[in-house]
Amino acid sequence: MGPTKIMFKINRQHLFALGLSLAVALPILFSSSTFAAPGDFAWSASNSAVVSNNMTWQAVTSSADGTKLAAVVNNGLIYTSTDSGATWTERTSAGTNYWYWITSSADGTKLAAVANTGSIYTSTDSGATWTERTAAGTQSWASIASSADGTKLAAIEWGGSIYTSTDSGATWTEHTSLGAQYWQTISSSADGTMLTVAVADGSIYTSTDSGVTWIERTGAGTHYWYSVASSADGTKLVAGVYNGFIYTSNDSGATWTERADDASRYWISVTSNADGTKLAGVAYGDFIFTSADSGATWVPQTAAGARDWVSIASSADGAKLAAAAYNGLLYTAAAVATQVSDVPLPGPANVPGVPNTGIEPESDTAPLLLSGIAALLVTIIGAKLLYRSKL
Repeated sequence: MGPTKIMFKINRQHLFALGLSLAVALPILFSSSTFAAPGDFAWSASNSAVVSNNMTWQAVTSSADGTKLAAVVNNGLIYTSTDSGATWTERTSAGTNYWYWITSSADGTKLAAVANTGSIYTSTDSGATWTERTAAGTQSWASIASSADGTKLAAIEWGGSIYTSTDSGATWTEHTSLGAQYWQTISSSADGTMLTVAVADGSIYTSTDSGVTWIERTGAGTHYWYSVASSADGTKLVAGVYNGFIYTSNDSGATWTERADDASRYWISVTSNADGTKLAGVAYGDFIFTSADSGATWVPQTAAGARDWVSIASSADGAKLAAAAYNGLLYTAAAVATQVSDVPLPGPANVPGVPNTGIEPESDTAPLLLSGIAALLVTIIGAKLLYRSKL
């Protein structure tokens, strides 16, 4: 009597179910696609002999790639970093001053800073040396903004005028058409032509000719505006109200949307990435908040803690952030992926009975190739089994 031949009887329905399961499961096991949840950042505090706790930070700015940072201390010095905030250098060239704001060119080489009851200072070597610009006079400067190449600057005087420069701060033009007002904040498009300025307890104004003429944007209402930021092309704007809400515009300030789905907060500073889709804002005595949908929804960054935040800056892609806390530290963050996973399961429209994960996969053809190979192997094996079951 010879060896017993074992027969496997598998019907077509079982084969289909097995093939479908393997075709879906194999990509899940072997794919290496990563998914990053919007608003997920890893935060770290800068604490060293140079940058320590309890410093009265006033403002922070960033280069487009987020590697070069600069920050100012009220009644202190200017500090710079070339490694995304890992280490900092104390810059004594400009001296101790009541620094109020600082801005940067896209490459981080040209900086401009203003002092409250002082002068405007500029640097062309990433903050190593500074030049006092006396042409604009000694004013109660409130803020300053820069074009991407650092040649066009716009500064505002608290209780005074708007000033612009087209030669990196060497000479200045005073614009008096809007009269003396308590200007609080100003932002610039990448080319320096589109400016946005806001009055404390007043209106928002925009300019499309580098500050020569202005339009009052009454659609946003009268509020205690504290900060404005702009996309690179100047079409998308974001503004924060102290003890109020955040407002956004998609048409260069012609119309505004109040983002009132969250609580009223003491918004101190807002920032935008280059295309205006990724925003971030800090509220005094509260958290840092980020948005990945142009301000429609916001995510609190609880890992950084609730602090007396005063300023925030973003890289051009929105993946790197830098924030300053008054009487605290400087904090930096990078967007991180929450999970190393595979391609999500196909949804009901593709495979009946398989739930949709709701996650969009990264562009990767490897998982699809694995899925096809798995299905082909199962089909071949199944066909052989069926053939043998008939013997």
